Amino acid sequence: MKNNSSLLSFNRRDANFVSLKIGSIFFVIMAAIVALIFGFVSAIFPWWWIVAIILSILFIFIGFTYPLVALIAVIAISSRLIPDTFLPSIRLLGGTIPSSDMALFATFIFCFFKYNSEFSFTKQALSPLAIPLFVVLLLLLFSVFRAVFEIRLPLKDILGESRHFLYWLLIPLIALTCSDRQRFKFIVFGFLFVAFLFSIGQILQGFLGVNVFGRELTSLETLGSINSDVTRSMTSGTHIIVWGFLFVLALFANRIGFSKTLIILCIFTGAGIFLTYGRAVWGGTFLAVLFLCWKLGTKKMLRSVGLIAIVAVFGLSAMLAIKPGAIEGAMQRLFSVEEEVSHGSSLGWRFYENKMAWAAIQRSPLLGIGLGAPYRPPAKSDVTAEQVRYVHSAYIYLTLKTGIIVFMSVIFLIFKILHLTYIQTRSNDLFISSVAIASFAAMIEYFLACITQPELMQTPGIAFLATLAGLMCAANYLNQKNLTKGKLTS
Repeated sequence: MKNNSSLLSFNRRDANFVSLKIGSIFFVIMAAIVALIFGFVSAIFPWWWIVAIILSILFIFIGFTYPLVALIAVIAISSRLIPDTFLPSIRLLGGTIPSSDMALFATFIFCFFKYNSEFSFTKQALSPLAIPLFVVLLLLLFSVFRAVFEIRLPLKDILGESRHFLYWLLIPLIALTCSDRQRFKFIVFGFLFVAFLFSIGQILQGFLGVNVFGRELTSLETLGSINSDVTRSMTSGTHIIVWGFLFVLALFANRIGFSKTLIILCIFTGAGIFLTYGRAVWGGTFLAVLFLCWKLGTKKMLRSVGLIAIVAVFGLSAMLAIKPGAIEGAMQRLFSVEEEVSHGSSLGWRFYENKMAWAAIQRSPLLGIGLGAPYRPPAKSDVTAEQVRYVHSAYIYLTLKTGIIVFMSVIFLIFKILHLTYIQTRSNDLFISSVAIASFAAMIEYFLACITQPELMQTPGIAFLATLAGLMCAANYLNQKNLTKGKLTS
């Protein structure tokens, strides 16, 4: 019996050794095949093409496994956290469909398979915005068909201006995924993490001159005077950074989370806002902070003001040590508005755009001149041919291309979003009220920025607003669910 047992144990060890050896050989063979494939691809295609393939495979794997992470990735990609160079795109109708559009549809599929049993909850969560959102999407679709079949504009130009409207679909997507409190918090903190990543990128661009977001870095220019020592750091994620800054202030005031972590986050997001050197961003953020402090109340407001003071002292000290010219550049930007208007620089050009756009609106006020249509003749200062279709002001841009009817429907949807958000600021749940207060305050900055930036006609701007609207739909549903539970228990 002993010989038999020893023989069996030997056979097991031998079998384990053989299986381990086969597994090792299989792993080596697969690694060699993968290396051979990538080696072959790298010999034919540029390195960024390989990066795009790897990122695509990684996104698909994450999407099927962790749909919430894929959703956060879509928000980040749509705001151009990753440069377009590293992301795949598809040529269609003479234009380009970027990876963020494909990722949005893929995430819908991921979340549908994962959360299809929660459609009834989604309907309840989406109910406050369902009708105005449906009307907006229907009218925008009509505008697209009108541009194609009636006005017969180039399909490339129509696609270029209409694809951004797809990101309104983030509202129902977030409402679907955030019907549970844990998932709601996961998306919120994921959004904060995206703000942190944008802030790091801003710091790398502003202080080290490293091009992180793929946009051209320029020296700070004021009234034609160029300060070569100061780099103006540009990003499409500015509104996300502002929201992150405000959300951290609200968390700190409500004593949610670790104070040291919140202070660090506030320093990074504050630096990200400062390095934009955008006067509209600074002014909008200031007004947003005033609203946040008012809404928090006196005691909590003092905590927020104290945190801002800490960040200001640390930030100014760091600026003086690392790049003292940044302070001087900021002061020049801050006090040069009136002179810039008379000087005829960027602000003067925007007045010219608005004048030409208003003349075009009068020719077709109800339905607009059509998505993809030019509204002015080319100018000598135009860098690209597309500038004859571009307007800085989001409100004028939207009215110009789609008409007063669509514009009013969008304004009504915005009103409903603001109303829903303000209701959530009164929530007894401190976390939900913190998200709502920060979101409403961030919308103040956002809608002020729309006066001089085409946020309602670009992917990052629509994606940001739709993300906040989706979160507020979910917050409203969670609040109602908590109230129902409270009534049942009582």
